[in-house]
Amino acid sequence: MAVREIHRNNKTVWQVDVTSRELNKRERKTFSDKVSAEKYEKDLLFAWEKGLPSPRTSDLAEISTNTKGYTVKQAFDDCYEECWKGGKSDAKMVQKGNAIMAYFGRYELLSNITSVRIKQWKRDQLSGKAKLDGKPVCGATVNRNLSCLSKIMRVALEEDKLAKMPVIRKEKDSVNRVRWISDEEERAILATLRMWTAEGNNCLNVEHAYIVSVDTGMRASELRRIERKHMTTNGLYVGLTKNGQPRVVPLTDRAKRILEIRCKIIEGDLLFPYGENWYRHKWEEVLEHLGLDDVVWHTLRHTCASRLAQNGVGLAEIKEWLGHETIITTQKYAHLNPSALQRSVGLLSSRVDAIGDAQAQM
Repeated sequence: MAVREIHRNNKTVWQVDVTSRELNKRERKTFSDKVSAEKYEKDLLFAWEKGLPSPRTSDLAEISTNTKGYTVKQAFDDCYEECWKGGKSDAKMVQKGNAIMAYFGRYELLSNITSVRIKQWKRDQLSGKAKLDGKPVCGATVNRNLSCLSKIMRVALEEDKLAKMPVIRKEKDSVNRVRWISDEEERAILATLRMWTAEGNNCLNVEHAYIVSVDTGMRASELRRIERKHMTTNGLYVGLTKNGQPRVVPLTDRAKRILEIRCKIIEGDLLFPYGENWYRHKWEEVLEHLGLDDVVWHTLRHTCASRLAQNGVGLAEIKEWLGHETIITTQKYAHLNPSALQRSVGLLSSRVDAIGDAQAQM
């Protein structure tokens, strides 16, 4: 499977040669430009995977004659420059853009990303077929990926580089599906990190990051920005947040103790002075060792919120604690706090009973 440059009669052409032993198929076609060849290869692989007819080479005529057409890569680059470059979501959007281009093809025409193909992409993400590791992603992640693609296409539409928007239907939010770490799982995680540190596989920084994260509910990006001066008598000041609103997060005794330790052992202002996803390698080794296949780092944030809800903290307080932009985001933890409803009905019963007693004495 390759796109090869070939020289014939003092002329350069590009040949697509694709073979599928599973399907017992082989296609070989020649194109006058490399972009058309690469696009045909992507289209052909997509058609074979989905059981569709092979694409027609006549569909590529516009690419060869019209400045190669407006591709997915060009659309992403334009959207990135206008909307995301240098912002808080810069790195994350690059990651999502690369995933979109890996699936649909960097040189695929943006106009060929139809509603049908987007729907198939959504299904492939949920089943794991859209990723090299074969791991499925949750509905919330699928929706964020769809939002990225939608933004790319909408910017293209506004710049008259796309004739119309395809239909993009998001997954329904599973409000009650929240994964949090149990006390038993936390003991196992911390025991593993400490054991590996003692054996020379230094996991101390990951252990410290785990404790601060699970006790504060901070995002990984917020953790990396913690400075000495952010520790206050009321808690930990979080200035640069996802929704743009600063907040102060209360500190548990052990989280405060960890940050105080890091103030002594870490030089410089930042207490976690590392790059993006610095913890991932060792964290994923711990999860694999313990068989926690459905846990990710963001699960620590869910764990903090879940523990607050389970201990009777109201949704409004959890919203402020986590820095959610709207209460709708916090609503997913409502079912974990039935005791709040019981307390409320108790207060209502007391009031109604008092009114009844007053009426009986009239």
